[in-house]
Amino acid sequence: EDIERLWDTFVSSLDCKYIEKFEFGDEIVKLTMKLKMKLRTMVNFFHLFITIREDAYLLSGDKDLIRIVRENKLYDKIISYVELRKMFT
Repeated sequence: EDIERLWDTFVSSLDCKYIEKFEFGDEIVKLTMKLKMKLRTMVNFFHLFITIREDAYLLSGDKDLIRIVRENKLYDKIISYVELRKMFT
């Protein structure tokens, strides 16, 4: 119960929302074919596209995804867990 309360407080403080349904277009297929990446990173691209369309921040532990996104200047609201921790210390 304590953990659940803590999580609820954390999510509320970030103004998070849950997305129940999302439809992808052809652009994700074209981009994943163009950029060389691991399967895990390709799957995480789905999260990236949702984030872009929602104009939200993407918090990810996928170093390859973060590198590809930043190198190709795909989106500037992506941060790692380490960067998030540094923001609060």
